[in-house]
Amino acid sequence: MNIHVWLCLMLYLCMLVFPAREIPLYEKQPPYVATEEEMAFEEAYFQAIVQSGGPGTADFDARSPHFQALFVVFILDMEVQCGGIAQYFYNNGSLYACRTEEALRQVGLAEMADLYAGFVENEQITMEEIDGYRQQFPTLETIGQLSALHPFDGFDEAYMQLRDSLQLERTVLSYIDAHPEMFR
Repeated sequence: MNIHVWLCLMLYLCMLVFPAREIPLYEKQPPYVATEEEMAFEEAYFQAIVQSGGPGTADFDARSPHFQALFVVFILDMEVQCGGIAQYFYNNGSLYACRTEEALRQVGLAEMADLYAGFVENEQITMEEIDGYRQQFPTLETIGQLSALHPFDGFDEAYMQLRDSLQLERTVLSYIDAHPEMFR
């Protein structure tokens, strides 16, 4: 049998077994346009990142307590949104973790501070444990095991709900407006 005839027969059999279906039309969605508030929040975030190396650096310790709190809140928010509280602990260690509750309170996010403090306390997470994550899970192959230590996903979900209900961007922008000297 000729190869072309055989291929045509196979194609015909496939069409009988797997009949064509109508593919729904893709409805193009308009592009997302950030609000002025979201853009101001992003601008402040990047401005803070550019202005400081974060906890543990001389420039950070020389900054006002208002700036320090804002910086920690920015990093927490970015990390939780991008990978969760486990990623925040892994990437930033206890230098950030030990400042997080107070920073949230200072910025005006007391309910979020309570969530954070309650999670750390209920799970008995110590700063030493957090600092050990990089040694305990040193590679991409092992880092996934970090999520088995604590119910990090539960914290992340509760955080995101609070983030929305507390209007985190608006709260942070109000804090910045109350302390404009932070960015001078």
